[in-house]
Amino acid sequence: MKISTAEKNGVTPKTIETIGLLVAQIPWPSRRQAMAEVTTMLLDGKPRVAEDVFGWSRSTVELGMNELRTGISCVNDLSNRRKQKTEEKYPEMLADIHNIMEPECQADPQLRTTLAYTNMSASAVREALLAKGWTEEQVPCLRTMSELLNRQGYRLRTVVKTKVQKKNELTDRIFENVHSVNAEADSDPDTIRISVDTKATIKIGDFSRGGKSRGLEPVQAADHDMNVDKKIAPGGILEIATGQAFLFFTESHKTSDFIVDGIELWWNTREEVLGTAKRLVINMDNGPECSGRRSQFLQRMVNFSDKSGLEIHLVYYPPYHSKYNAIEHYWGGLEKSWNGYLLDSVKTVLKRAGNFVWKTMQTTVTLFTSIYQKGVKLCAKEKRKLEELLQRSSNLPKYDIIIKP
Repeated sequence: MKISTAEKNGVTPKTIETIGLLVAQIPWPSRRQAMAEVTTMLLDGKPRVAEDVFGWSRSTVELGMNELRTGISCVNDLSNRRKQKTEEKYPEMLADIHNIMEPECQADPQLRTTLAYTNMSASAVREALLAKGWTEEQVPCLRTMSELLNRQGYRLRTVVKTKVQKKNELTDRIFENVHSVNAEADSDPDTIRISVDTKATIKIGDFSRGGKSRGLEPVQAADHDMNVDKKIAPGGILEIATGQAFLFFTESHKTSDFIVDGIELWWNTREEVLGTAKRLVINMDNGPECSGRRSQFLQRMVNFSDKSGLEIHLVYYPPYHSKYNAIEHYWGGLEKSWNGYLLDSVKTVLKRAGNFVWKTMQTTVTLFTSIYQKGVKLCAKEKRKLEELLQRSSNLPKYDIIIKP
């Protein structure tokens, strides 16, 4: 039986594995010299055997042995082993791409560029470079151009809603007040903080709402959102501490009475659990149905405070900043949940909402059958009497109101 050089020199498989792992940790060019020393000591200086035993390149081991013999180390120029990127090969082309992608080039009202009002796709950029005088050999193919644009940060992006429509001198002060009151409420065990809001009316019918649902076949919807026979309006309450959501719906109008009916029903449902609370902080936006000047809403809240025995603190977010209200995140999740299905009946809407889970809590849902009339408000005398029952903030009278029972 023929004995290999490694076996003859007492090199076990375990030793081979250990030496291979250790040598792999050594940086080049010292690694070649380590390979050469191992080959000389254990394998009688035979590069071919090192290739069989350790899997090292024979030529690499030979180069390492020559480096040991001469004392001269070869330096690898790894930069020449890869193909240059287009932006490295043609830096002037990169400058042209930046000029093409400038926003003003896309919105030139005088149409001085062929790319005005054109989607900045990789294909469009490539055609623009060709029009500037670059040749087909110089301009990368479509796929490479797309990768080049990605490397330069020109990725496909969605349109982001970041431009605030209206911001005045009160906006920052209102936010400071909201954050201060909320922090105080969250640290007080006798205070409950809730977020209240209504959403846009929902059309009942076989309409596509742009969502997705899992299934073997796509859900079939009407090709036009016409002939709407029925609508339903949602309102919601989110308990900040627990994540418990309470939704209420109406086939009538969204009004102050609708919102307060929802708050009262929520309290009646949760009073047994939350009955030790003494104060209720309500985060709201300044919508027309519940603003700090809506007399009917404020009158109903005064009545609710008297019946429940709760001190109520109405805290409003600045105008055009309702997205910061906590319940808005809940609405976004609910809409994403049900938009992939047909909301073809009121019963379906209620079931979809009731099955939605938010922060491990299942939503409570109810439908109000009352008819809510628009335009209900107090007369001037009643308003003056109402104001005596309200404690408005001296700095933010419309955005911070306390009602005591």
